[in-house]
Amino acid sequence: MGCLLAPLVFRLFNVKRQASQGFALGLAAHGFGTAYAMQLSTLTGAFAGLAMGLTGVLSSILVPFVVRLMGL
Repeated sequence: MGCLLAPLVFRLFNVKRQASQGFALGLAAHGFGTAYAMQLSTLTGAFAGLAMGLTGVLSSILVPFVVRLMGL
């Protein structure tokens, strides 16, 4: 869904910067978003990969603390 709706959302919000588009695609659509971003441009794809990687690292660090706080 992220790859299908991305062009529409970018037009609606007037997002023209490749870095912003790539970061949004990497966060919202993960692997497919990164692949789609690489088709747009290498800069967009690089930022999509960066966003996807940072999300994975941040999740792996924060999830154990959140689980511990919830008492599970």
